[in-house]
Amino acid sequence: MNILILSQLCDTQIKEISSLVNICNNFDNIMLNFPTDSTLNDTLNISPFYLLYINNELISILGINYINNEICESIGFTKPAYRQKGYFKLLLNKLYLELDILSTADIVLYCPSNAYSSIKALDALCYNNWYSEYILQLSYSQFTVTNPNYIQKQVLNYPDFYIKEIELHSNEAVYHAYVNNITIGQCNIIINKDNLYIFSFEIYEPMRNKGLGKLFLCKIFDYFKKTITLQVNSQNIAAYTLYTNIGFKCVDEQIYYI
Repeated sequence: MNILILSQLCDTQIKEISSLVNICNNFDNIMLNFPTDSTLNDTLNISPFYLLYINNELISILGINYINNEICESIGFTKPAYRQKGYFKLLLNKLYLELDILSTADIVLYCPSNAYSSIKALDALCYNNWYSEYILQLSYSQFTVTNPNYIQKQVLNYPDFYIKEIELHSNEAVYHAYVNNITIGQCNIIINKDNLYIFSFEIYEPMRNKGLGKLFLCKIFDYFKKTITLQVNSQNIAAYTLYTNIGFKCVDEQIYYI
């Protein structure tokens, strides 16, 4: 057995991880990704990748998806034939050791609500259900049906509203929304070939409840003309209402354990 703790992944390791993730997703009938971008964790100088090999075969992985001083959001996969043997726990212990030295963050693990083997494993590791998020999705074609001429109507109320890309790294981008050349909101997205994933969306406090959140999202739809997927805390009723009013439907639920 060999455990690698890495700050970066080579092309071979990325291919091995992709293969392992596909095997697990197909076996569990879920759809999860594994973070392979090391720049997410540069600020705290923590190695984000933990790989466990047996006889040169990659059988378990653990990766950091997001980290700050309070939480270390992580995800892991283990090949079905090697589960319930303690391999993933070994990787978790390695991460705990590194966090004890470099950070005060608590490890948070997440999985879909139908990932029954993962939930069973987290229960065995004494993790507790912390909160959940709804995964919402809306296609561009359906958006045009549910929101006809919305942008044209709202432009009459906010003639100086526009959006602008302010940052682009690989396939990740940050867009700002403006009214009278003043920034009033931000949207962080991952741009894929056929769809967008919004992982952060905000209208700043003074400008909320004025229809600008919907206008911002509609502008994103109109610009990219792609299916959009996003997540919203199940307790955030205001945001959930905004998204569903535009036409988003819940396609899954993701549970976070701490």
